[in-house]
Amino acid sequence: MIIHQGIVCFLDLLGYKEMVKRDSGPFEPIYLPKIEDLLTSLKPSFDKTGLEIRQFSDSIVLSSKYSIDNAVKIIEAAAQVQYSMIINGILVRGGIAIGRHYTNGDIVYSQALVEAYYIESKYARFPRIVIDQNLIELMLGTSEDPKQLELKLSHILLKDSDSLSFINYLYNQDDDLHGRVIMDLLKQTNLNHPSLYEKYRWLTEYHNYIVSKKGKKTLQFPLPSFSSWNYT
Repeated sequence: MIIHQGIVCFLDLLGYKEMVKRDSGPFEPIYLPKIEDLLTSLKPSFDKTGLEIRQFSDSIVLSSKYSIDNAVKIIEAAAQVQYSMIINGILVRGGIAIGRHYTNGDIVYSQALVEAYYIESKYARFPRIVIDQNLIELMLGTSEDPKQLELKLSHILLKDSDSLSFINYLYNQDDDLHGRVIMDLLKQTNLNHPSLYEKYRWLTEYHNYIVSKKGKKTLQFPLPSFSSWNYT
């Protein structure tokens, strides 16, 4: 048996526990229909490109055999999933990696999945999808036209302040709608919780970076800031 090189994107739905808790109550489910409708609507386009998509528990996995074209398709598909999720009020973070990958419809046995999960859990931290640098170097090092590939990647990837490359999911998307969604989410979120504050601070900074690059006005998001100390 030969286990071929594959490329895998592992996505984690943030706040999944609270979503399930909310949908398991006495009211009509909110999040389950959103997730189901979204993945159902995206699956035909993924099937046409030969990508596999699976969702289980709080995880979504995109995968394919490795090629430079398939790697670009995975990145673009992950961007589409992330944008669609956040527009529906669901934050996502993840990792993309290359490695040996086997699947037969029932079994997933994958070094690439292990590596992608490691990147998500160790490095993603914020609502971002981090790309393994080894994958980027492999793509550029084996491309027949590395300059053209580098130009393409420069549109769909960004480099964060910690030098990690991540997916620019707002590339060619509606950033005005994105800003309104973040404003609404901030009103519903307990920003006194350190991990939530950290995630939303990053998200607002990402949004404002994108709109400023387009020459548009940045938004003043209602995030806690420095203030004078008092006991109450």
